[in-house]
Amino acid sequence: MRTMSYKALRNKMFELEINQLELASAMGMSKNSLSARMTGRLPWSQDEMYLVCDYINARAKDEGLPKPFPYERLHEIFPPRRRLGLQK
Repeated sequence: MRTMSYKALRNKMFELEINQLELASAMGMSKNSLSARMTGRLPWSQDEMYLVCDYINARAKDEGLPKPFPYERLHEIFPPRRRLGLQK
């Protein structure tokens, strides 16, 4: 099974010094649940995608940076699973 990389998300988390435990806590889920989504073992719900964007955007704003993840980029941040051959 191929895994999702969510490269844009991982890069922005690294840049803003956000670890998986922090993001999971902010989303109200366990680190294991977040990890399962980050590796493609579980799909992201639409609500979760928006929560991630909101959290990342708020942290960027706190750092004086522009909004990195506008909603219009959801398809780039969370590419459809079928495009990577992960969905039947």
